[in-house]
Amino acid sequence: MTHILRCITKESGKEMYMLQMSGHAGYNPGNDIVCSALSTLIVTFAETLLQKGILTVHNITSGYAKVECEYSEAVKDIILTIETGIELIAKQYSQNVSLDSEWINN
Repeated sequence: MTHILRCITKESGKEMYMLQMSGHAGYNPGNDIVCSALSTLIVTFAETLLQKGILTVHNITSGYAKVECEYSEAVKDIILTIETGIELIAKQYSQNVSLDSEWINN
């Protein structure tokens, strides 16, 4: 199962957005459309932030991905688009994807 965590935290007085995925969906090992779809979304997210010069952290390897940026008006639409795609996949393939959210209240 792929576990996805999305959160907004405060770091050095700035709000930071983080999207992290770990594990493999296990939908069809070797031909896993769920893993492929999720991987495409997170790599697209990282590349978009990189091109805009607002990517803070990224680590993408087999079975793990973490992308982090400062949360601002400049990224809200990008985040909404990527999260919508992830939510649709998580809803359709709930036995293969878990999605959690953590939001700060500071």
